[in-house]
Parts: sequence; C-alpha cells; structure tokens
Amino acid sequence: MKKAKYKKHEIPEAYVEKWQKNVDFVAEIYDVPVALIMRVLSKQIEVLVTSNTDGNPYEAYEKADLETGLYCEAVMETRE
Repeated sequence: MKKAKYKKHEIPEAYVEKWQKNVDFVAEIYDVPVALIMRVLSKQIEVLVTSNTDGNPYEAYEKADLETGLYCEAVMETRE
C-alpha cells in the first residue's frame, strides 16, 4: 500500500479557538487532567490543542516522533 504524501493544512484560528473551548469543556465534565486534539504529520504527531487544566504537562504545538511506541499510535492503528 502506497502512503499518501503529507500535505500541510493551515487551520483557521477560529477553528482552533472553538476546539480550545471544547477540550476545556471535555476535561471539565469528565474530570480528567488532560484533553488533547492531536494532528498527525508525515513523521511526527503534534499537540494541536491542549486543555487549560491544572497539572497538564502538554504544550500546544509540542511534537513527538512517530514509530516510537506512543499510546496515540496504538489507538490510531487499532482504532480502539
């Protein structure tokens, strides 16, 4: 199976602002320390939006290499 070439997509700021409100709300109603929206790049995964919750260790736009055993990779692969 041939992998599609990654094409960078700009996300309008208005979308990011709405997503920010959503992750903050989700973290609050489920009483979890972190809620994230991630973006998969060609060789990395990026924290696109992170909740504004106490003790949250993630920063927006933080990136990590793929194929390193990240939990997110397992979820993407198994879709579970």
